[in-house]
Amino acid sequence: MEEQPQQHWSSGVWPQLLPELAERIVGSLDSITIATSFRVVNKATAAHFSGPEHTTVRISQPVPHQVFAAHWLAPGATRGLTLAQRDQLINLTAASGELDNLGVALEVAGCPPSAALFEALACAGRLAQFQIMWHLGISNHANMEYILKRALTGAARGGHRRVCKWLLEQSPNAWSWEAVTAAARSGHADLVDWLIPLQMQSNEHQASPTTFRLELPCAAAHGFRLAALKRFVRRHGWGLDSIFAMMSALESAAGSPTPDWAAKVEWLGSKCPLQLSTVLQEAAALPQNDAEALLRLTWLHGRGYALDYMVVVAAARAGNTGALGFALEQVPVPVRGPDGRYGEKDAAEEAGKAGHLAALQALHAAGWLQRPADVAAAAARHGHLHVLAWLLEALGAEAVGLSAGLFAAAAKSGSVELLAWLRQRGCEWDSAAFSAAALAGCVAALEWLAERGCPMEESGRPYVNARRNRDDATERCLQRLGVPGGATGDLSGNSSDDGDGDSDGDGDSDDDSNGDSNGGSEDDDYDDG
Repeated sequence: MEEQPQQHWSSGVWPQLLPELAERIVGSLDSITIATSFRVVNKATAAHFSGPEHTTVRISQPVPHQVFAAHWLAPGATRGLTLAQRDQLINLTAASGELDNLGVALEVAGCPPSAALFEALACAGRLAQFQIMWHLGISNHANMEYILKRALTGAARGGHRRVCKWLLEQSPNAWSWEAVTAAARSGHADLVDWLIPLQMQSNEHQASPTTFRLELPCAAAHGFRLAALKRFVRRHGWGLDSIFAMMSALESAAGSPTPDWAAKVEWLGSKCPLQLSTVLQEAAALPQNDAEALLRLTWLHGRGYALDYMVVVAAARAGNTGALGFALEQVPVPVRGPDGRYGEKDAAEEAGKAGHLAALQALHAAGWLQRPADVAAAAARHGHLHVLAWLLEALGAEAVGLSAGLFAAAAKSGSVELLAWLRQRGCEWDSAAFSAAALAGCVAALEWLAERGCPMEESGRPYVNARRNRDDATERCLQRLGVPGGATGDLSGNSSDDGDGDSDGDGDSDDDSNGDSNGGSEDDDYDDG
């Protein structure tokens, strides 16, 4: 029997149209409309538009309210998110400018809006939305001036002079060198020239301009083209410590995103006689562009800039394997101190912390992976199961150390998948896991621990961690699970830090385990498939 030819997807939508015309119509639609509306017309459209470009919705873009609400108001929608991710949900939704969606995000997040929300609104240029939030009572907030300063920094980073002007009208004291520096680093030279004279209207007009002396020229070298950088120097100079400022600017130019970075390096290099390895560090750490990092590293090294172990650390942290390989060929394994470390950073730990497995494997092959247990802990704190799996396979359980401390570090990531994987491989656990999971603010992780009989902490530390973070969702979860309150159980309001620097009990004071909740990386996708 002869097979029937497969019908074009459009036959079930527009049977009267030619397929070519249907394709042109869909080609005029934006990705969000396709993902949230068009592909759900029928099975044919769902099957045809099934790639990630058609099924992934970015929260920072305007999403139809019905779709957004249906996704995030569904029971358990935020259960697997950490506190940082819930905070990021608020901030990214704010950046979209959709106030109805922002209301949903605030409702489901289980934590109060932070200053980062207003910074996100300002950075996206959403002045109307900012003003609505402001008039809903934020103008009476106890931290109003801090919020305005954060917002001005965001507006300056985004290059929005109109937003900057409105914020400064609310309070001239919102002005800060941090805002000027943010504008410079993002390449907004005209905005920098507009902001600097306004210092005299703020309460910082008599303050020592440390940021100007040490950071502003560096930011200008990063964000400005060469012509604008030269104009900046002619107009504002290098500050009080001109040699240090030029050195910092030279380093920053090496990692600049502008196409004339090399010309900036040559111009600044002619003024700064020192050829420091920190210049190569900036090039090696170029984000998400290994080929360009290798090109810059090779070019700079050929001009006499020295390589050292910190260049290896920078390349490993960024996951630039090509640049890392070049550096490893030039730099010998450093001599370690009595504690087994050298310097302030360990390249293998940085690679493990960032989840860059290929970089870690290159370091291992070159003899740089000397403390696998520390690398495992760094990877666990950030939820990188694939790194731990490789470490266990390549080096064995004894080297990795399947201890309760490692398990608590994993709990700090909020990854249920990682916790289950570790327990399946015989990893020990103790009550510190509850404190770590509460610090992460992941309801799913806390529920998983309770369901499997993990020992519960008696001291009340999990509650301290939740209250310190103003994380109502986590505190409610702890109460529902019957986690003992200890001596802190009758406390209300925010708890102060007890000062031990290790609020999760894993023996590590790493304070960035939950990622960047300010939206520095826009990991704002959810699958609508």
